[in-house]
Amino acid sequence: MKKFLVALLTICLTLACSVALAASKPTVSFTAKSGNVNGGFEYELGVKVSKAQEEDLSIDILNNTTGETLTVVIPAGQTTASLTIPTQVVEKKDKMTFSLVKTDAYSVGSMHTLNILQLPKVQFYLAVSFGTAGKEMSVIVQCNNASTVQKNNNTFTLRDTDGTVLCEKVWSNASNRLTFKFTPDEGMIGRHKFTVWLGDHEVSIDDGYGTVADPERKVVVELDTPIPLMAIGIDCGFNGRKTDDILAVLEKHNVKCTFFMTGYFLREFPEEAVKIYQAGHEIANHSNTHKHMKELSSYNQLRQLQIPTEEAEALLGVTPRLFRPPHGEYNSNIASIARAEGMEVVMWSATYHDSTGKYTEKQIYNYATEGSDYGPGSVVLCHLDGYYQPDTLDAGLTYYESLGLQVVPISALIYASGLELPETPSDKEAMVYTDEYWATWLERNLPEYAQMLEDVNNAE
Repeated sequence: MKKFLVALLTICLTLACSVALAASKPTVSFTAKSGNVNGGFEYELGVKVSKAQEEDLSIDILNNTTGETLTVVIPAGQTTASLTIPTQVVEKKDKMTFSLVKTDAYSVGSMHTLNILQLPKVQFYLAVSFGTAGKEMSVIVQCNNASTVQKNNNTFTLRDTDGTVLCEKVWSNASNRLTFKFTPDEGMIGRHKFTVWLGDHEVSIDDGYGTVADPERKVVVELDTPIPLMAIGIDCGFNGRKTDDILAVLEKHNVKCTFFMTGYFLREFPEEAVKIYQAGHEIANHSNTHKHMKELSSYNQLRQLQIPTEEAEALLGVTPRLFRPPHGEYNSNIASIARAEGMEVVMWSATYHDSTGKYTEKQIYNYATEGSDYGPGSVVLCHLDGYYQPDTLDAGLTYYESLGLQVVPISALIYASGLELPETPSDKEAMVYTDEYWATWLERNLPEYAQMLEDVNNAE
């Protein structure tokens, strides 16, 4: 019996010592059971000790996912420390788990789970973002996977093509759209491609298209030309059957005009388009399918302008620098897109009214001649497949000659008037129709008029 009591007492003393020893050990645990991070960003994995130690406490952490053992030190007198965990960009949600390695120096708590999320996928809400130099501009975006935006990592930046940061904004609720606001200066006039970034990662799915307009620039209606030059713009919409006859009249009078071609015309009448270009006439843009532009979405407005340019470049090897809106309908946004694409908007100061059967042959003839006010800088509208063409054009050219006026392509008239075309977008170069091409057109084709212009300019 006595032996039994001694043994029992020994056991109790041992247990008491063990409990006392365990109670004297600090407990090390993670500061949180789990956390989230976007792949490609670093994560701060926090650990804590139940009470500060007199000496530095070295803690080993096992990355259960990679098998790597990491070490973090809680400095003497402190209770927390953190370890930076790098992550890789992931295509779908992934995770890592971490465990504290047991030692005699401390007790350990639970595991830590790190959820690695995809990067946000940001999309531009509008196909085209419009702005004006000197005025605040808005670019709106939306997130296609809002749950990936973390509160501790939700500062996004809008950048320009060259990497310039235009705006920085916190996205507090990614389920809603985010609006970047900034004020473009004169140096930003033209076309831009925008991107959205989270830290050092581009997160926009596609580039955003933006245009910055020059508030002082006006569309071409009539030009102030110091010498007797005028221009004719011939619209080519849906029919090319009169092409040879029109070209014959222009050759007869030895003049060059501007032909505004739709994408439809370039696709359906390629031989006629080639003939016009090879005859030395200017090729310009008249939209893709001759829609009422103001009724279209910004995306469709953009494509109505881009497609004919693409067609002209592919078929003729030229980049149009002018745009005449179908039906003469445009607004500031349409003009802004045209200029962002390197084209000036051209209307007219006189028209033959030859596009419909509303007018008689006599009336159209009258509009083409003495019935309209023609003079230096006039910009004329008529149609390739117009009523009573090409006889009306022949009569008109004869009349302009009687007034002492020389017909030239519209782009040449623009430069002769002391103006310039909008800049070609920075990410492309105009084919054939460069600024230098039109600035020297008179000198190459009508040297006597080039000299006349030089004399007038020198006299001023």
